[in-house]
Amino acid sequence: MFRSGWRQALQIAATYIGTVVGAGFASGQEVWQFFTRYQTGSLIAIGFAALLFFVLGAYVMNLGQRLNASSLGALLLKLLPTRAAEGLQGAMLALLFALTVAMLAGGGALLHEQFGLNPWIGSLATAALALITLLFGMNGILSANSLIVPAMFLLVLIVTGHSMMDSPSATMSFSQPPEEHSSGLSLFLSALSYAGFNLGLAMPVLIPLGCVTKQKNTLRTGAFLGAVGLFVMLAVMNGALARNAGLMTREIPLLELARGQGRFIVIPFAMALWAEIYSTLIANLFGLTHEIRRITGMRERTILVILLTLALAGAQIGFGQIVRIGYPLFGVISGCILTLVIFADVKMRLRSS
Repeated sequence: MFRSGWRQALQIAATYIGTVVGAGFASGQEVWQFFTRYQTGSLIAIGFAALLFFVLGAYVMNLGQRLNASSLGALLLKLLPTRAAEGLQGAMLALLFALTVAMLAGGGALLHEQFGLNPWIGSLATAALALITLLFGMNGILSANSLIVPAMFLLVLIVTGHSMMDSPSATMSFSQPPEEHSSGLSLFLSALSYAGFNLGLAMPVLIPLGCVTKQKNTLRTGAFLGAVGLFVMLAVMNGALARNAGLMTREIPLLELARGQGRFIVIPFAMALWAEIYSTLIANLFGLTHEIRRITGMRERTILVILLTLALAGAQIGFGQIVRIGYPLFGVISGCILTLVIFADVKMRLRSS
């Protein structure tokens, strides 16, 4: 699948970043909820989250490689009793579906705000492209992220960096009072919840990615590059949102930020944000489809059509509502699943030694 170690590591990093930076991240809503509202302590929380992305991301991929697990379900069955494995798998599938709903809602909201397209039509177009991509399996995901992530990274840096340079202050400033007290415990829990939320939901992609990668060092390098990229994007986005907190009344605040910088940047930036949503959508759908096919034996195309039809109906709830209410809960549940997987692996290794 890969031609060289470095190319492989870069593709792993791009896929890692593309899986994490979905609709909530792309809009700015997720970064605000987990980090920016803590004001001056937000950068500390971002740094801790990036460290977790490196350590735990490398661990999860290595787990897939070491146990030769081609899917999350296969991994759980090797680590846990059958009933416990099936219960956790069911919870993860429910979370992945909820995130699929959020991605489609985010894609529809973004295309509506920028191009005036009906949110339903925008969500439908996003779903159709995801369906086409996933017909190519893991190769489709890797190829898509290899193109999307570099462009997305550059455009996010341009827009948020320009916003920060426009500020008269050289340090991060905040345009409204904090919503939370930035105590050490609250910062720690927010970073832990954010990393656990994203890593837990990335496992259905990271585990098979580790399984098809032969070199452990390549996995570690890919995880490190991915974590560094996520740290940079989180930090600059955090700074931009801190100076423009009034935009949080909009469903896609970062798009409003780009509009203030001229028409030459807003359309490419809008498409980059949409591509971020699309990259996470295909990762979620890949994990869902792979697990459901393993359980039911149904054809992939049939599973994808059913999932996307149901998700399109759920997306009508509205993107902002899903992020505000659902994401913190998703973080707790997926973080608990990730923790149980780690404990089960440690226990198995202690027994074998």
